[in-house]
Amino acid sequence: MDNKFSTFKFLIPLELILFLTQILTNSIPMFHKQKLRVPALIMLLAAIPVLQSCFKDKHIETLTYTANSPVYMSDDEFKTSVKMEGPRAMHEPGKIYLYDNTLYINEVNQGVHVVNNTNPSNPQKIGFINIPGNIDIAIKGNALYADSYTDLITLDISDPNNVIEVSREEDVFQYTLPSWNSSYPLAQIDPSRGVVVGWEVKEVSETCEDGECGWRPNFVASNSVQADEAGFSTFAGIGNNSRISVVGSGVGQAGSMARFMLHKDYLYIIDTDFSMSLYNTVDPMQPSYSTTASVGNNIETLFVNEDKLFIGSETGMFIYDLSTPENPTYVSQFEHAQGCDPVVVYGNTAYVTIRGGTPCGGFDNQLDVIDITNINNPTLITSASMDSPFGLGVDGTRDVLFVCDGSSGLKVFDTKNREAIPSKMIENLRGFHAFDAITQNGLLLMTGADGLYQFDYNDPQNVSMVSVMTLGE
Repeated sequence: MDNKFSTFKFLIPLELILFLTQILTNSIPMFHKQKLRVPALIMLLAAIPVLQSCFKDKHIETLTYTANSPVYMSDDEFKTSVKMEGPRAMHEPGKIYLYDNTLYINEVNQGVHVVNNTNPSNPQKIGFINIPGNIDIAIKGNALYADSYTDLITLDISDPNNVIEVSREEDVFQYTLPSWNSSYPLAQIDPSRGVVVGWEVKEVSETCEDGECGWRPNFVASNSVQADEAGFSTFAGIGNNSRISVVGSGVGQAGSMARFMLHKDYLYIIDTDFSMSLYNTVDPMQPSYSTTASVGNNIETLFVNEDKLFIGSETGMFIYDLSTPENPTYVSQFEHAQGCDPVVVYGNTAYVTIRGGTPCGGFDNQLDVIDITNINNPTLITSASMDSPFGLGVDGTRDVLFVCDGSSGLKVFDTKNREAIPSKMIENLRGFHAFDAITQNGLLLMTGADGLYQFDYNDPQNVSMVSVMTLGE
């Protein structure tokens, strides 16, 4: 029985052979007179294998093998599943977003935990917003914007007990697949069956052509950069693509791993690794598409400071001017070693973490301190060695910088003297895997692999834990 590596049979029609023979025969007398004819002959001879391939037999086979078999949610269920539910336990906490005294914690690819944080020493869960395929959110007034696989949805959260979907923009994002067992290939996906929401490892049988069984996705996959930046299920591996920074009244605050950003009347969204979509939010409940801007390459995160947009990418930090919010204009860039790269800014200083050994590439793990006094020419001030840095937060009024250094915990730096930052680590809090952070007037909110941590840093020399909400709570 043939296998998928069997030799193809090539057939050349008799008419084609006679045609080529006639051309070659008529050309031979010319060889002695015009050497320029030889290249034409060579081209004809070289074309034969190509012509043969046009007539080759297709090799069809049926193969049974163990694979990640897709688990589907129907399109109708997908588009009607967004709703407010009762509180649920955290299992894979991702990004955090703070609005007033309410904290929103992403449950990777599942939705958002809503937590009353009026008393940080005793945070109380209000409920859970079920949003399939969710990684990021942003809030303006009573409008909550969220990604749901390929779609951008807007929710009315004016009544926390009755969250309502009010608008949906389809096909805004690349289709991001859930993480899978990398020990096995992916079985074929049938888009007509709906959205892939999970995988089941089992034997599958596929009929395929020319050895193409064991399909690989043409999608952004959660075994690439996005999911690594999104949540903690991928700390031991990876599977794409953080998405929010905010400025203006009536909006909230996000961590440094954000890919959404609100500025004045616009919502900025990283939708591919080289482009950003803009949505007009004059009517918060009905955001309307404005334009798509090409910005940098391999871009990952967004942060806004005054009227400047700072974009973290795998190869550097890009700076854009937002004086005209609907038309981001390139200003400059700072190139750094290859690696995953969030950025935060305070005053004339930008802080960037670079993490290597990931799908972002590279081997360096460090904190870069960058002078942006001359916005047209950002320059490196100093670098500090790290182990595996993720997000970071800065409070310039207290001269303190926090770096989430993965399994090495939370590192606290004194920023009074920018050149001396590497030697001015105040403290290294350990015992957890630190992912991303938000600073809020002496309170640090941090997500880790095992839950939500809150710290009091009114005295940066004596950071103390206020509360922790662990997995399963």
